[in-house]
Amino acid sequence: MIGLGLLLIAGLYICIVVAGSRKFKKNKLGLAIYWSLVILFPTWFFIGHKLYPSYHQFQALCEANDRKEIFETKAVDYLYLGRASSCERGLNYLNFYKGIECTFAPKEDNEPGAVKGLFRFSRGKSWTDSSCSEQCSSKPQKHEESECYLACSEKKIINSISNPYVFDYTRTPLVKKRLYLRETSMLENEEVLARSRNYTYYPFGEGAKMLNLSAGSAPYSNCDSSIFINVTDVFIPNNEKKAHSD
Repeated sequence: MIGLGLLLIAGLYICIVVAGSRKFKKNKLGLAIYWSLVILFPTWFFIGHKLYPSYHQFQALCEANDRKEIFETKAVDYLYLGRASSCERGLNYLNFYKGIECTFAPKEDNEPGAVKGLFRFSRGKSWTDSSCSEQCSSKPQKHEESECYLACSEKKIINSISNPYVFDYTRTPLVKKRLYLRETSMLENEEVLARSRNYTYYPFGEGAKMLNLSAGSAPYSNCDSSIFINVTDVFIPNNEKKAHSD
């Protein structure tokens, strides 16, 4: 996306080029050299960074095989969906885990509002009924999730999480003001269970914010594919662990 600042600079550049060309009207050789430089400068401006060693380093890092590392897997009965989760993704996980733990806002017919709390959900008696599967198919919308969970699962309030974990985020410069590493680590009791790496490249430098005034930051590129840690990469269903060991 071209920033507002870049459009302003392009407009100013065109005005300067047109004004400068008038000085070479009687000098054909000078005019030819002038227009060659006029074309060469913006070409280098937009694609010249692709010749920089830092850009080749960026491409190599994006293609590396170590961008996602799982150091340890743990077999669990109950899957904690994370502090920010409101249980939207939980139904699918109940097909594999004994239960899920997440923040949830129950809203009964006789309740005027909803209060979030830490809950554990497990498959209810009606989980395999056709009425339940139809009601909770695909991904329920937020305004439907309470009704869906209450109809198809059993819930109870819990005071602590079975398998707590946190994510730690760091941003490290690899090439000053051009190439940055964004690293995400999943930790349990300060032990690193998994790590993912993503990279950001600033072709004009991180300080070139004037080129992208509308966004308030310098133009940048990320890897073609972003790498994320899924909680199920580390905390696998107990029955799956048993199946691998048989």
